[in-house]
Amino acid sequence: MTTGADLAEHSSGDPIPAKCSVIRVHVTELRQLFNSIDPSPFRSRDLDPRAEEFIVGWAKDFGRTQHLALEVSIDRSAGLPDEAAVLRDAIHEFFRQRALGYRQRLRELLRVGRIKLAIGLVALALIIRYRVV
Repeated sequence: MTTGADLAEHSSGDPIPAKCSVIRVHVTELRQLFNSIDPSPFRSRDLDPRAEEFIVGWAKDFGRTQHLALEVSIDRSAGLPDEAAVLRDAIHEFFRQRALGYRQRLRELLRVGRIKLAIGLVALALIIRYRVV
């Protein structure tokens, strides 16, 4: 069993605030979290679809009002001194880009919906106005 002191001693990442729900991911190597086909540099690489699905699934289970933290444990000692910061930044950037994409798609859907609503209201008004009895 690992105590809070053990985690703090072996942690190389940011401290997790007390009121956060923690999503825990355990991997052998950091590269397991990222899409191996993506040729981008590590910091801008996409998450592996299975890792993304796992993280998003747990986030949905916790609910929208919860503050979330992601804890990644690796089966080896810490590598480069800034490895935790690079991982944090890469995951933040991935989900930031994902959120931007969803917002753009939602804006486009709402724009198309407003246009279709306007067309439908004009058609309804014309039908009511020129209705043949």
